[in-house]
Amino acid sequence: NMIPRAKKLLRIIPIEASVSRQTGVKIYSKIFTDSLADESQKGDTYYDMLKWNIDHITDGLSSK
Repeated sequence: NMIPRAKKLLRIIPIEASVSRQTGVKIYSKIFTDSLADESQKGDTYYDMLKWNIDHITDGLSSK
């Protein structure tokens, strides 16, 4: 389970949602944007945050 702070950081920016609706391109996943997750959560170190983002971006680009 994601903690509340991480949920806030993993939000979709309204403009992204708007562009998604207008173009029909789906948003595959949320990624970290501003800071790290709380200690003991996925994304709680700089390396883990980058890995989380890269894994989700790669998965999204390779999905059909």
